[in-house]
Amino acid sequence: MLALAVGLAVNVIIVLANAKQAGRPAAAWQDDRPRFNRKNTVHQLAVILMIFQSAAVLWTLVMAEGADFSYANPADALANLAAGAAIYTTAAFLGVGWLVRRNAPQVLRRLGLRLPNRRDWLAGIAGAAALYIIAWAAAAVWTSLAAPDALEQQTAAARRLFDSFNSSLALAALFALLTAVSEEILFRGALQPVFGLTLSSLFFTWIHLQYAFTPAALILFIVSLGFGLLRKHVSATAAIIAHGIYNFLPFFISALPG
Repeated sequence: MLALAVGLAVNVIIVLANAKQAGRPAAAWQDDRPRFNRKNTVHQLAVILMIFQSAAVLWTLVMAEGADFSYANPADALANLAAGAAIYTTAAFLGVGWLVRRNAPQVLRRLGLRLPNRRDWLAGIAGAAALYIIAWAAAAVWTSLAAPDALEQQTAAARRLFDSFNSSLALAALFALLTAVSEEILFRGALQPVFGLTLSSLFFTWIHLQYAFTPAALILFIVSLGFGLLRKHVSATAAIIAHGIYNFLPFFISALPG
């Protein structure tokens, strides 16, 4: 509930900041280079919110000794996930000027969203497969080099998060879909055109505090770059498809016999 309240407050601030931009022509956004404008009120607010979120993550890691990603039951896990997804998606839509200086079709174009076409599906499926193989290979190297005790400690939070959604494939699919849609809309759709591929991927990696300062964070950064390249060269829709499949694959593989 606290996260939801904070998220709603942030979205109100974004609307007010966007109101100051009303009347200015909406830019024709392209992903060839970052478009950060230090004189733009919305861009300034985005930087402030990124710094605030980064500080919150650091506080959790250092002062609170990590976050607890375990939930009492699947309903609690799903409710928390849905609340976070709603905040991310709403912030992205309002942040690019929805209801203030862009109408719905303009917002979708700005975010790189469209109904998936053949190219989106092919790129998303191929991208998910390639990124999963890269992550699997990197994780295999990490596992072979790390001491068992250290590996257990480094992966404990991520394992608890996995276990929270591993009770059924349906719940796992909801987890994969909600996180893929909300995170890609915010990080690749809204933030990447402003801050660029590298910085938006660094921020994406940083807020996934369950990986803390471990090799898993580097793996996630590489995967995030892959999603960003799909957004840049295909669409945010293709990135959502790739992200969703990538998230679901561990649950699907763990459910296979043997």
